[in-house]
Amino acid sequence: MKKLSVLIILLGFFLLILPLTNFVSAADYAPGEILVGFNENVTEQQAIDLIEGYNLDLLTYYKFNGWLPVGVPVGEEGVWIDVLTQEDIVNYAELNFIVVIDDPPSPPIPPSADVASQWDEVNLYILIGGILVVGALLFLSLRMRRNQ
Repeated sequence: MKKLSVLIILLGFFLLILPLTNFVSAADYAPGEILVGFNENVTEQQAIDLIEGYNLDLLTYYKFNGWLPVGVPVGEEGVWIDVLTQEDIVNYAELNFIVVIDDPPSPPIPPSADVASQWDEVNLYILIGGILVVGALLFLSLRMRRNQ
């Protein structure tokens, strides 16, 4: 019974976080671009030499702040991230995620059936997950009191 309660709690937590797992999609990063961060003591010239040594494109940047934008073949971003992170002078390599800052507010979107149904689905997952977690915790606490 205890194993079943633990499984119910895990299922509940899964259902609670399920709606939060869709934040990054293929459209959220610039295809063919990665950002490479270098260790603290690496000079700009050392960083450029490394990138050019792999015959990769150095994208436009204004000031070297310990990282460089690098152009790689589209679809091979993951391969180059793995290759470059193996270098001793590289601290990290990651996709060049698209982030919008100071975006002017958009006009309110009129509610549509599609948006409403998406939120209904999210709310359903949260409701079921919450009920499962609370129910399993109550069951476990009552069972523990009975065993004392």
